[in-house]
Amino acid sequence: MVSLVFAGCSAAVESDRTQCVTDQDCGARGKVFAGSKCVANLCVSPNSESVGPWACLGDVIWPGATAGSSHNVSIVVADIITGKPVPGLAMQVCYKLDITCQTPLLPNLVSDAEGRVSFAVPSGFDGFMESTGPEAFPFSYFFYPPVTADREIPNVPVLQPAAMTLFSSLVGVELMPDRGHILARVYNCQGKTAEGVRYTTSAGDGWTVPFYMLAGIPSTRQSATDSAGSGGLLNVPAGSATVIGNIGDNGQTLGKPESVVVRAGKITYTAVVPSP
Repeated sequence: MVSLVFAGCSAAVESDRTQCVTDQDCGARGKVFAGSKCVANLCVSPNSESVGPWACLGDVIWPGATAGSSHNVSIVVADIITGKPVPGLAMQVCYKLDITCQTPLLPNLVSDAEGRVSFAVPSGFDGFMESTGPEAFPFSYFFYPPVTADREIPNVPVLQPAAMTLFSSLVGVELMPDRGHILARVYNCQGKTAEGVRYTTSAGDGWTVPFYMLAGIPSTRQSATDSAGSGGLLNVPAGSATVIGNIGDNGQTLGKPESVVVRAGKITYTAVVPSP
């Protein structure tokens, strides 16, 4: 049961990675990706194993937005334990700087019988989708990197209250109702999940607790990610927060920290990737 729960969490952030749309996009990312091919929105190089997992740091370029264009996004929400689609889940799409989503870009979205919700966003959109109904434990899903092509997100997990209680008991941390929680997965320059990365946030304090997944089970005793790259931060103060990935003991970061919105009593999903 536990492995089903947290495999679902991992799938949510994994599906939101986009490095490229065309082979030319790979070339534009810098010398590390010279000769790479765009395969399933990832730049795949025949020499990827030889350049090292973090060789692109300091030389990362993301595909740019196309002015006046929009891209289609399709998201499927599924129960985190059963894996079954969740129909009738109310959601909305919000601008990144609209932390409380007072003026949603797309209000009144509802998942269909297959748990799917489809919509279009402006090219370069870097905001988030959030649940608004009482059907599940509330969450926000951040689009990172920004949407610069049509994107299919096959599984965003939906937690029932019992699943969150199980999580709290496994990790051994009391979840504070006036704070939020960040779940993330980290990827290296080769587009693979990365081990040995520690998560920190500028918004944390003495009550904020990092955790990492070890063989699908959350632990606060693990000091960094394992090969699955999954973990996060619990009890983060509500508001804007950066998610920083630190590599190994030297503390090298993956680039510009990702900034997300943390809401009290909600989960925030995101990815941590090499950035410009």
